[in-house]
Amino acid sequence: MIRHRPVPFLQASLAAALIGCAAGQVASTPLAQSGLRRGITIADSLIDAGVGTLTPGAVLLVARNGKVIHERAFGYAELNDYAMHRIAPPRPMQTNTIFDLASVTKVMATTFATMMLVDRGQVVLDAPVYRYLPDFRGPHLDSITVRHLLQHSSGLVQWQPLYYQASNSAQTYAAIRDMPLGWGVGEGRHYSDLGFMILGYIVEKVSGQPLDQLVDQKLYKPLALAKTTFNPKKRSLTGFAGHAGLFSTAADAPKSEAAMPHFEAVDFSSGRWLKGNTHTHTLESDGDSPPELVAMWYKSRGYNFLVLSDHNVWVNPAKLSYLMDSSFLLIPGEELTTRFGLKPVHVNGLNIPHVIEPRTDSTLLGTVQKNVDAVREVEGVPHINHPNFGWAISQDVLSRVKNDKLIEIHNGHPLVHNEGGGDSPGMEAVWDYLLSAGKRIYGIAVDDAHHFQGEFAPDRANPGRGWVSVRASRLDGREIMTQMEAGRFYASSGVELDSVSVTPQDMTIHIRRRGDFKFTTEFIGQGGVVLKKTGDNPATYHLTGSETYVRPRITDSGGAVAWMQPVFIVH
Repeated sequence: MIRHRPVPFLQASLAAALIGCAAGQVASTPLAQSGLRRGITIADSLIDAGVGTLTPGAVLLVARNGKVIHERAFGYAELNDYAMHRIAPPRPMQTNTIFDLASVTKVMATTFATMMLVDRGQVVLDAPVYRYLPDFRGPHLDSITVRHLLQHSSGLVQWQPLYYQASNSAQTYAAIRDMPLGWGVGEGRHYSDLGFMILGYIVEKVSGQPLDQLVDQKLYKPLALAKTTFNPKKRSLTGFAGHAGLFSTAADAPKSEAAMPHFEAVDFSSGRWLKGNTHTHTLESDGDSPPELVAMWYKSRGYNFLVLSDHNVWVNPAKLSYLMDSSFLLIPGEELTTRFGLKPVHVNGLNIPHVIEPRTDSTLLGTVQKNVDAVREVEGVPHINHPNFGWAISQDVLSRVKNDKLIEIHNGHPLVHNEGGGDSPGMEAVWDYLLSAGKRIYGIAVDDAHHFQGEFAPDRANPGRGWVSVRASRLDGREIMTQMEAGRFYASSGVELDSVSVTPQDMTIHIRRRGDFKFTTEFIGQGGVVLKKTGDNPATYHLTGSETYVRPRITDSGGAVAWMQPVFIVH
C-alpha cells in the first residue's frame, strides 16, 4: 500500500496498491498462472471490503514482466471540498488518479538521485556528510555518513514539526543540523524523515540542481512518467523535500522502481536440487576402476547425476543403462586433453553425442578456444578444467575465451593448485577477475576422482571432494545443462543449502544444518571485495545499488565451502 498524506486538492484518504511480478520470479506454468489469478481475485475482494470503511478509494495494479495484466479503480478519489464540506456527488476514483506518494518519495526520488551520484563518483557512500555539507559538523554529526542516512542508522530523530521552526529551506536545514540526535550513530535502524531530508540537501549541493528538477530530467522524463511529479499544485516549504512530496499514478510508480538498481531475476523456487559431479575418471583412461563401479560409488551416496569424463574417451551411458533410474542419470561426456607446448589444456565436454578429437593451435588461447568450440559444435556444454594445473592457463587468457560459461573453481585432485601460489592467483580470485571484467561465467566444483580403490588420503585423487547441486525441474541431461549455464546451481566441497531466494533488493541463503557446525557467509562483489560477512542462518544481503554482482560463499566450521553463483545487478 502507498500511504496517503492529505493535501488540499484531494481532500480524501486514498490508497494505491501495486503488485509487480519480476521476470523469472513467477514461473510461466499453469499452476503459477492459476495462483496469480487467484491472488488477484483475493486482492480485489479485500480492497472492495475496505472501501468505505478503511479508505474512500484505491487503485489496484498488477504487472508482470513489465506488462499490466490487471488494473482496477475502487470507490472515490474526492469526498470533500477545500472547506471540508462533503461533495455531492463525490468524485469517483479513476485508474489515472494522482496520489500523494508520501514516504515512497524516499525510494522513487531521493535514493535514486543519491545512487546516481554514487555511480558517477560524485558521492561516496562511506564519506562523512560534512564532505558535501561543510557546516554539518559537531561531536554528534562528524561520524554520520551518507550510508547511515540511506540505512536509517544516523541517529537523527524520525520527524519533527519543522514548519513551526522554519519558513524556508535554509532554516529547515539549520533546524535539523542543530537538533540533538535521538540515538547514537550506527546504533540500530530508526526510520528518519530528517535523514532523507539531509540526503536531499546533499543531492542538491553536489548536482547543482533542485532535487525535483534532477529526478524529473534524469528519471521521470526518460521513462515517460508523465504523471509523476513533486507537488502538482504548488511549491512551498513542504512542497517537496528528500523525504516526501512526490505524486504519481498507480501506472507510473512501478516504472520508476524498475529503473532502480536491482538483482536480475533468478528462480530458485521451482524445481528441486539435483546433486552431481561433472568430472571423474575410470579405467577407460587413467582411473583405477571400471565405469560401472565408479557410477555405483556416486549412486550409492545419493548423487543424482554423473558425467564420466575420461581423457579423449567417450563412455556410452547406454552400456550402463541398468544403473539408471528415476533417481540417477549418467550424462555422456569426455575430457578433451591436449597441450600447448608444456602447458596442459583440458576442456570437459558435457552431454555430447560421441567422442570429440582434441584440437591444437599456434597459441595457448587458440588451443583453449578451439576445444571449447569443438564441444559447442556438437551442442555440448564445455567447462575449462583446473586452469592452475601445471600453471597452464592464466586469468588473462581465460578472460579472452569466448562462448564458455563454466569454469572449475574447486577441483578435488591434490595437484591442481586451487589456492594459487607465488604470483599466480587462486581460482576464486581468478573468478572474481573474470566477473569484474564483465565476463558472465559460473564456478563449478568437481572431485576429478581417479582413485576409488585403496586408501583415501590427501595425496590421492579420491571421489566426493567436490560437486554441484543444480536447481532443475527434471532429471534430464539437457535440462541440467540449461540450468547450469543459467547459474541456477551452487558448487560445494561439503556445505549444503536448503533454499536460495533472490528478490529485486534482497538475497537470502538458508544453509542446511549439520550437527553443531557453524557457518560464515560472505557476500562478495566487484574485485573480490567482501561486501558483508555474517554468521546468521539464514544469511541475507540487501542491495545498496553500487554493486555489479554479488556471489555468496558459505564456509562451515570444519573448512568446507559452498559457492553460490553470482547474481548480477541491473542498473
